[in-house]
Amino acid sequence: MRSLALFLAGVLLAVGCAGGGSRPAEPPGWVEGAEPAEFPRARYLTAVGTADSRESAQDRARAELARAFEVHVAARTQQEDRLEFGAGATRHQATLGQQVATRTEVTLRGVEIGETWREPESGRYHVLAVLDRQRAASALREAMAGLDAATSRDLRQADEAEDPLHALAALARGLEAQRQRAEYQQALRVLTGAGMAVRYEPAVLRARLASEAAAIPFRTEGRGAHPDRVAQTLRAAVVAAGFQVVEGGGEDAYRLEAVLELEDLGQRDGWYWQRGGLTLRLLDRAGEPRGEHRWSVRGAATDRTTAERRALEQVADHLREGLRGVIIDLATGRTE
Repeated sequence: MRSLALFLAGVLLAVGCAGGGSRPAEPPGWVEGAEPAEFPRARYLTAVGTADSRESAQDRARAELARAFEVHVAARTQQEDRLEFGAGATRHQATLGQQVATRTEVTLRGVEIGETWREPESGRYHVLAVLDRQRAASALREAMAGLDAATSRDLRQADEAEDPLHALAALARGLEAQRQRAEYQQALRVLTGAGMAVRYEPAVLRARLASEAAAIPFRTEGRGAHPDRVAQTLRAAVVAAGFQVVEGGGEDAYRLEAVLELEDLGQRDGWYWQRGGLTLRLLDRAGEPRGEHRWSVRGAATDRTTAERRALEQVADHLREGLRGVIIDLATGRTE
């Protein structure tokens, strides 16, 4: 699933261009910020671009419309986030607002050049870019319906999967589709003032994902350099990712092996260096390999002990960041 940016991004259509023939000496009102008479704001989003060439002015107008749209979507998302989570979620508000602002990065499909005016004396071009709200809204609704259909398929696959990790992967895909749909919903509200009925609540999907992850048992093992430290770090990371860690046999348990290779490179230019790699292997309940993921590891400091400590801290960072997604990818063959 890709973000709103990828859906709305594309070739911008410049299908209309007024202002041909003789141009009035007096600028039209929209050049100075007035509402365009032929493109009322109730029906259109508009923006103006100015440059020495027609093409540059058109590009700037489209970019300004996209920028303004991003701001509206991010502002609405932050406002609704505050209403939903309250005053105690300041950090969450900032994170979600930044995420939507970044992922929106809108280059709006369907933008047209409504009018063009050229200054008689300087020759500079002023271009009005317009977007028909209903046309864009129709495309968003179609995409949202497609995401709902994808989520429906994903949930059906989760229900039918015999492998718990495959079921979890299907749930994760369905949740990601609804996250993307939520972005489209915000864009739709900016365009029309109203959203589309929600079929799948992301909060319900998140709760189901967490519940099913907690029921999946793992045995963990550290190997290679600092095996006990690596094993302890891996266990903590697996628990933090929402899975269950079991000790001993456990016939129904998957197995995760973290293998650390670490080489002491000695002192170079006054710095001690540690370099190597961390490999995470997933084995199924029969002991068969399902996949592995590798990260590079390095640490440097003015003394050997600190260099080694920093390398081990990097191991912990690798295992903590997105471990659930890594495990799902390993289970479904998406990561080598």
